[in-house]
Amino acid sequence: MLRRFSILLLLLSVPLFHLHGQDEDDSEDGADIEDFDFSMKPRFSRPSSGAGIALGFNLTGVKPETLDTELGGDLVLTSLDVYVVRKGLLIGGSWTSARLYDAPDNYDAFDFSYAGGLLGYEHSLFYGRMTFRPSIFIGTMDVKLIKSRPDLTADTLLNPGGREVLERLWEDDSFVIRPAFGIGWSPIDFFQLRAEVGLLYPTNRGKWEELREPVYSFQFVFGSNR
Repeated sequence: MLRRFSILLLLLSVPLFHLHGQDEDDSEDGADIEDFDFSMKPRFSRPSSGAGIALGFNLTGVKPETLDTELGGDLVLTSLDVYVVRKGLLIGGSWTSARLYDAPDNYDAFDFSYAGGLLGYEHSLFYGRMTFRPSIFIGTMDVKLIKSRPDLTADTLLNPGGREVLERLWEDDSFVIRPAFGIGWSPIDFFQLRAEVGLLYPTNRGKWEELREPVYSFQFVFGSNR
């Protein structure tokens, strides 16, 4: 009798072990799926990856009077940045030009611009909604100031032909660097607002040293940030 009971107990226990093994396999499969789903979610803090185009409006500490005492108004700089970010490493190009409002009528040419390469590191927080970016711009700056001299043009003794006389105040270029730090915020995908502060530093000496001033930039960025 005891032998028959033992055999019956053994026969009943086999399917129970089989069912328990299936439950463990199902739970392990579920854990694998959960781990996979979790791994596909972006991390709260991570190096950025993506690409973008930034349109910026900049204000600088450089005053027009620094370039020429007869100049007034404000210098408003517009910039275009194109960049690629891979695991935090940022590489791109930047172009900036200035427009002088309220320029005198006798100015024949005015150019204040710089262009070059952009290197930096970008880190994302809040699942890519916020970015922090230290960067450095390395390139060349061009300055051209040419104005007409009506006083000399009208002087028949110095200018008997009556031709227009132009004075070349400044036409030169300089190697320039611009370290900067920016913070960006993405209210929606593929769009970002960024504020940046930097230091414009021409390496030439002399009157170029007066152009070493802060630059404040507000940018509209279009691109991806995975």
